Amino acid sequence: RWASLDYAKVDIIPGGNQGLVITELSVDSQTNNVTFSFQAKIGRPYIIERSTTMLPTGEPGGWQEIEDFLVAESEIQSFTDFGAASGIEKYFYRVRVAEE
Repeated sequence: RWASLDYAKVDIIPGGNQGLVITELSVDSQTNNVTFSFQAKIGRPYIIERSTTMLPTGEPGGWQEIEDFLVAESEIQSFTDFGAASGIEKYFYRVRVAEE
């Protein structure tokens, strides 16, 4: 699933990998940190990406890795994108399994 952040508006949009589900997304208005949780398998590594346009990697606004090897420590894993909500109009987030 995709998670879309538009200032205080949060949408969870179905995506291609139904096994990975972003379950919560919040914004701390004081720190501008964006935190979300997703369903995970303990010990499995994940890649976190964000985009402003959902275009392919390498395109303007396309997907960029912001965490390339997050190992899940619980079945609901959280991730914080520090300062992400400062000055940007909209971000999309996605999570995918990392190749080991």
